Amino acid sequence: KALAEALRINKTLQSLWLQENKLGDEAGKAIAEVLKTNTSLQDLFLSDNPLSDETGTALAEALRTNNTLQQLTVSGNRLSDEVKQLLREAVVGKPVFLHM
Repeated sequence: KALAEALRINKTLQSLWLQENKLGDEAGKAIAEVLKTNTSLQDLFLSDNPLSDETGTALAEALRTNNTLQQLTVSGNRLSDEVKQLLREAVVGKPVFLHM
């Protein structure tokens, strides 16, 4: 939650590398919530964490309104094919590279 709050007020951070940090769904959903309004983050690396469909769904929802993110890496998490499809659909027409 502290990280999400820092992202909420930070207006300059462009890349955030959080792979292999044992982030769970609580942290993942908090980051997704921040993405809805963050206008500086361009690259977010969340690979190899124990994130589940709960976080994946929250990220997909956030990507529908976020127009700044250019790269999202979520490989090595526990995302189902259905949630991966939600993520793909959320970025249709946007210049976002998804690595799943």
